[in-house]
Amino acid sequence: IWNVCSGTCLNSVDTHSQVCSIVWSTNYKEL
Repeated sequence: IWNVCSGTCLNSVDTHSQVCSIVWSTNYKEL
């Protein structure tokens, strides 16, 4: 996950596959 303001990487997760979509939860602060 990248900070678009500073350009720094905040967190990374090795999923062992290509991530083609990310959906934000409308009820909680989570992906």
